[in-house]
Parts: sequence; structure tokens; C-alpha cells
Amino acid sequence: MEAAVTERERRAVAPRVVVAIVLTGIVATVLIGPAFATPTPGSPTTVTKPGKASSSKTSKKASPGRPGTNSARAAVTPAVLRPEPLADPLDLEGVLLASRLTRLWTRDSDRLVSVIRQAWKETPSTFPVTFLLAIAHAETNGKVLIVSEAGAVGLAQATPIAYLAEGLEGRLHVTDDYIEGAKAYYLKKPLHDADVIATLAIDGGHSIRRAAASTLLSSAYKYCSEGVVELELLAPFGPPDFIASVRSLDNSNYSTLQRLEALLERGSDLELASFRDEVRARYRELRGIQRDRWKQYQRDVLRERDSILRERFGVEPSLVLTTLPYEAGEILAEVLDDRFSPRRMSKFLAVHIETKLAEARELGTAERDLEQVTAALYNGGGHNVKRIHAGLISGLAETDNYMRKVPGTRMLLDLALEQTLYEEPPTAPAGETSSR
Repeated sequence: MEAAVTERERRAVAPRVVVAIVLTGIVATVLIGPAFATPTPGSPTTVTKPGKASSSKTSKKASPGRPGTNSARAAVTPAVLRPEPLADPLDLEGVLLASRLTRLWTRDSDRLVSVIRQAWKETPSTFPVTFLLAIAHAETNGKVLIVSEAGAVGLAQATPIAYLAEGLEGRLHVTDDYIEGAKAYYLKKPLHDADVIATLAIDGGHSIRRAAASTLLSSAYKYCSEGVVELELLAPFGPPDFIASVRSLDNSNYSTLQRLEALLERGSDLELASFRDEVRARYRELRGIQRDRWKQYQRDVLRERDSILRERFGVEPSLVLTTLPYEAGEILAEVLDDRFSPRRMSKFLAVHIETKLAEARELGTAERDLEQVTAALYNGGGHNVKRIHAGLISGLAETDNYMRKVPGTRMLLDLALEQTLYEEPPTAPAGETSSR
């Protein structure tokens, strides 16, 4: 009886299955068929999204790809913008360093490790190569063709002054905007010192405060001309009266400190407040000049960089920057500015770190703190770090973070090497098997 019922049910369901199959075929033909149909010559091509009825509108003809668009990327990247393989392939240590840097969001970490290690081998260095890599990572995260608002360029973020101070003689792109910005940057600092000292004396109103202000004044005198020697390096690029203008402002700053000294001895709080407002206004004026002129310099360098890349590669510069930064950097170094060369800036980095280490020792830094202070000097410059030590500057947030970040990154890189290269894998005791 059960078999008969089953046979009867099968015969009742069969026609429904046939109808369902036919309907499914019709729906598939309507919805999917046009997407796979072979168009006849001269007929418009229609593309229908799944789940929607087909449209009779003719799809727009694809326009030729503009430089920088996806179509241009597909057409150009395989043939023209393919990075060359490393001339010296990384060994195991290099691979481990690059892998760790990649996890720290570093672009083209293998190439960064390659050029930094080569420079470290060729340059006498007190610090391990991991410290150089940590500095490079903190400066650019592997974006080796960037230009900062302070006029710093390339892998090591070298300014024209820092480049010249190391005795390098390559091509430099220096304009009046950079020169005037640098002059304002260095020569505004004694005005800030005077503001800090006057404020301390006014707020204290007590002999102890006045004595502390006098102590700071001696440091202000000491560092008053800090930066003048650096500015003189720009003389070949500046106007004929550039050195005279620098010395004139330097003399004016010294006279300002002399006025402050007299006020600390005999002046009233009202006179000190008037003096403070005056030097503060002059400081803000120079700071505005620095910011505006350096911003214009940044725009100028970026415009020149992008123009050269567009002309040389025939695509939008953004594509070159992400695809061939190291190759493009060497081209830019030859025709625009040597600081774009990753290879030469790696050597600059190695040399400049030794210069900053010597400055850290001159400040009487303890051996255990040399790494942090060297990093701070690389980031903030000697003129700022010296003022921090003297109490003329309470601190710089960027430099404070930098001097902690760099040693931390160096430790991560060292740890990656030590765990992988030097530690033996644990072995299971006799009679036991590893759980791995």
C-alpha cells in the first residue's frame, strides 16, 4: 500500500517539476542570456546587471585612458612602471628586517632595507643598522620622495642647510622662499627666549623669580647667535646682501637681550610687560614669514617634481610615486635636487646621525641616554634641544614623541632578528611530542 501511494505521488509531482524547469530556463534566458550573447557586427552591446531587466540603452563607448586613471595604469604599469629587481638581493637578515618594517606600515620596505644597509656598511657608524632604519621609518615610513613644510626632502628628510652642513655638493633646488623662511626660523628664537624670561619675571614678582630669570638670560645670551653659521651656508643661493641682513637681525636680537637685562635689574613689571608684548609681536611676525615662505617653497618643489615625473614617464606623478619611487628618485636627483636620491640620502642619514651623536656628547648626555638624545637632535635640531635643556623651551611634543618612538622601533627590529636568527627552537622532552 505504501508503494502504491508513493507511485501515485510521484506521478502527480512530475508535471510540476517539468513546468518549473521550463520556467527556470525562460528566466535565465531573459536575465542572463544577453550578457553572454555574441553581438552581431554593428549591433550595440548591452550589459544587464543580474536581477534587473535588460535595457535597450547602448552602453557608452570606453574613452581612451587618461594618465593616472585605471585604464592608464593597466596599460602602462606592466610595460613601463615595473620596478627593477634589487641589484643585491636581501639575505635572511634583510628579509626579516623588511618583513618587520612592513608590519609597521612601511612602503617598499625591502628597498629601504637594501639602501640603508649598504650605506651603513660603507659609513663608519656607532649605532646598529636597526637604529638607522628606525630613523628612516620615523621620517617617511618609506615614502622616499615626499617634501615637508619645513623644506625637508627625501628618505632622510634633509633640509638644504643640513645637506650643506655635511659638506655634500650635489644639485640643490633652493629658492628665495626657502632662504627667507630659514632666516625667520632661526632668528626668531632669541625673541621667544626674551618672551619666556620676561613672563617668568612678571608672573613671579619676587626676587627668587627675578634671579631665575637672570639665570635663563645667561643661556639666552649663549644661544642668541645659534643658527647664524648655518644660515651663512645659504649665501651662494641668496641675494648679495643676505649675510648682511642675517647679521643685522642677529645684532638686533642681542640688543633685545641687553634691554631685557636692564629691565630685570631696574625695570618695573609694567615695563617688562610692555617689553614682552613688543618681542612677542616681532616673534609672531617672523613665525608667519617662516610658515608662509616655507609653504610656498614646498609647493614649488612639489610642482617641479611632478612636472619632471609627468614629462619623463608620461603618466600622472602619483602613479610613479607609488610604483617606481626609487628609480624616479635617482632621476630627480640628477635634474632637480640630490636629496631625492634614496641611495645618496641613505649615506647622508648615516653621516648625519654621527654628527648628532657628537652634539649629544657635547651636551654631556649620559651613555644610557645617547640614543634618545641623538634622535631628538635629528628631529628637533640642536638649537631647540639645547634650549630645552636650558629651560628656555618647556618641550616640543613632536620631538618628545620622536625620541621615544625611534628607540622603540629599533628594539622591535632587534627583537625580530634575535628571536629568528639566534634563538634555538624549543625541543620536546624525551617521550613527548611537540604540540605544534
